[in-house]
Amino acid sequence: TGTTEIYTHTQQDALPISSIGVGVARAALDFTKEKLEEEGYSFPYNAGVHNLSAIQKDILDMEANLDVARLLAWRAASMADTGEQNSLEASMAKGKAGKAANDIVQKCVALLGPCGYSQDWLVEKWCRDCKVNDIYEGTGQIQMLIIARNILGFNRDQLK
Repeated sequence: TGTTEIYTHTQQDALPISSIGVGVARAALDFTKEKLEEEGYSFPYNAGVHNLSAIQKDILDMEANLDVARLLAWRAASMADTGEQNSLEASMAKGKAGKAANDIVQKCVALLGPCGYSQDWLVEKWCRDCKVNDIYEGTGQIQMLIIARNILGFNRDQLK
């Protein structure tokens, strides 16, 4: 029906948005790690969590969340490429990527201190970009509503 086509098309538009979120968060995280490494921090991936500083734990946690968002985006894109129905996966990718990107970039700004908030580095711009990215093509809250409808099998009238 016409409604289904519009619904599916809207969800297809979420794929580039999730990819943008993943890319911006990756750039911010890489930049932050580089600056922290210049200050003497290292990020030992094979160390036990009890042997890590709070900053090291934060970075490793942000990397894990970024990987989740990236893998969701790849899955939704792969399904779109093969012509599979992917409205649930596209919403999951958009919702997770938007939240992960916001959380990661905001934490990067905070970890970099006053320089993270200045316009001397791109991190503060990436932070603004992520906020817009979360709103564009449906907020994360709307994406969560779409996900719930898909999982529960409800339509728009049954779950608002």
